[in-house]
Amino acid sequence: MVGIVLLAAWLATRSTAAAAVMRRSWIALWLVAAAGLVLTLGLRFDSVVEVEAPQVRKSGGSPMPPAGTVSRFSHRRAWRLDPGNRVTVPLHLRSGTEVVLEGWLMGKARHRGWLEVRWDEGDTVVIPWRGEGATERVPLPPPPGPGHHRLGITLRSPPQGAAALDRLVLNPGEEPPG
Repeated sequence: MVGIVLLAAWLATRSTAAAAVMRRSWIALWLVAAAGLVLTLGLRFDSVVEVEAPQVRKSGGSPMPPAGTVSRFSHRRAWRLDPGNRVTVPLHLRSGTEVVLEGWLMGKARHRGWLEVRWDEGDTVVIPWRGEGATERVPLPPPPGPGHHRLGITLRSPPQGAAALDRLVLNPGEEPPG
C-alpha cells in the first residue's frame, strides 16, 4: 500500500499529465486504495483469536474480570463458560493449521471437566480437560481443511465448575500454494 502511494507521488512529480489525472480522480483513487485494504484484510489468515473478541458468538458465559472491575486492564482477560455455555469462533485457516485453546479451569471443573468441540456442522468431539494450572494449553482436533470455518466449543462439567477461555492460538501449517 505504501509502495503504491510512493509510486503515485513519484509519477506526480515527473509528469504534469499524471498529476492532472490524479487531481481529477482523487476520489476514485481513494476508493481503489480502500478496496485494496479490505481485500488485503479479507485474505489474511488468523494467528491468534481472543475468545472475548466481538466476532466470537457467545451463548452464555460472561467476561472476566466482570464489567466494573477497578483497573480491569491489569487483570487477565477471558470469557467465562459455565456448564452448558458455548462459544462459536469464526476462523480463516491455512492448510495444516494446529489449533490450541489457552485457558484455565475453576471450581469442580478442575477435577472433572470436558469440552465438546465441533468444526462447522461436523461431528462433536469430546476432549477431557483437567488441570490445576494457571493457564492450560488444550490441543483441539484438526480443522476439516484450509479456508473459513466455525469452531464451536461447549463446556461440560459438574455444577459449580467453570472454565475461562482466553484465546485460540493457531500454529500455521504449510504455506498455501501460489
